[in-house]
This record gives sequence, structure tokens and C-alpha cells, in this order.
Amino acid sequence: MYSNQYFFSNKTINQYSQNQYWYFANSLFGYICALYSSIDIYNYMLNIFRRYQVGITHDDKVIYWQCDANGHCRAAKLIEYDTNGKSINSHWHYAHPSYNTSPPDRLPFGLHLLAKHPLDASIVVVESEKSALLGATYNLHYLRNDTRLPLFIATGSADIVTTLKHLQGRNVTLFPGDNNTEEWLRIARDHSSLVNSIEVNAMVRYFTEQKVIKPGGEYSDLITAMRQHELRKFI
Repeated sequence: MYSNQYFFSNKTINQYSQNQYWYFANSLFGYICALYSSIDIYNYMLNIFRRYQVGITHDDKVIYWQCDANGHCRAAKLIEYDTNGKSINSHWHYAHPSYNTSPPDRLPFGLHLLAKHPLDASIVVVESEKSALLGATYNLHYLRNDTRLPLFIATGSADIVTTLKHLQGRNVTLFPGDNNTEEWLRIARDHSSLVNSIEVNAMVRYFTEQKVIKPGGEYSDLITAMRQHELRKFI
């Protein structure tokens, strides 16, 4: 058991989440908001970013804190995005100086939300943190937080098997990206005992084959295509 000296304090984390303007001016935040027409989108998305403990720096970088199931954050990954929501710079950063493991433990993104999610509700696993944030807009039509809806967790810096180990007893749906479809299908078959139930949704691969999504795409590209009505002729 680690003592508090190994974790970032709430004060440190909150200094990157208190400035509302930094969110509204952020490239990724603005890109996601632009996919929706709701007048309440900015406040709703702000709530999603803060619920997932996503920080924003003064120079437009996104901080994905690496938090365990108890909400303790030991490290973070910084990513810079362009105005099209594409990653242009990424690096592991902010490993706590008292934490001696190199590199720090890789944790799934959104893991700290798991304890508050009903045991029988679905968990959707995607690849990137950006995909999890877009997945969290699943409830956008209601503009409220409903824990009965799926909780989106991203493997992020962790691998898929490590992610599944954190989801014991849960009902899990995997949304692999185009490049990882076969691997995630194999892992779902070989490691099904790690969770209560598991299925793989290969919609990203399907719409890649239909040339709606570019090769190598992931769940975030599927949601973007959906919001831009590019899937209308298929549904």
C-alpha cells in the first residue's frame, strides 16, 4: 500500500481543472463540442472532462491523469491536439517524484469512475482517452449523468489484458480500432474468465471496409463519422 506521499495532491490536480477558460479555449475540447449542436454542450462537456479528471494546461495541452480505482493519481500523460482533434504531440510526464517505478504503472483511463458504476451496468473499453471522452457523450441527448448507461474506459497507456484485470465481475464490450480488431477478438476469447461477460463490437472494422472510416481508425473516428452523418446510408 502506497502512502499519500506517492500521489499527487488534489491541490496539484485541481490547478489544471479550475480555469474554465482553458477548457473552452482548448483544441480538443472545442473539436468535440463542434460535433454537437446543443446549446448546453459546453457545460455538459466541461462536466465530462472534469468527471474523467482531464486537466488543461495554460498552453493548450491535455492532461490525462493516471488514477487508480481509489482516485489516487501517480502520473499523467500529456497530449497536444490540433483543431481537428488529431494528436500532434504526446509524452509521458508528471510521474510523481517519490514514485520510483520507471516507467510508472500504466492504468486504464477512467478507472477511478468504476466504483460508482453499478456492477450490472455495461463497461465499454476503447483504445484512446479521446475515444472514451467521445463515448461519454452517449448520454448527450439527456444532458444528465445516468450511471445505468455504459461507462467508457480507455486502455490508454495500459494494454487490453491489464485493463480487463481491473474489470473483474463486469459485463464488458470491447470496441477495438481497425488495427487491433483481430488481437482484441483473440484476447476476448482467451481471457474471457477475467470478467463476467465479454463481447467484441467490430463496427470500426466494418465501416473501415466500407470506406467511411480511414484505415487505422478507432472508436473516436466512428463517433465523428456518426455526428457528421456519414453513416446515415448504412443505418
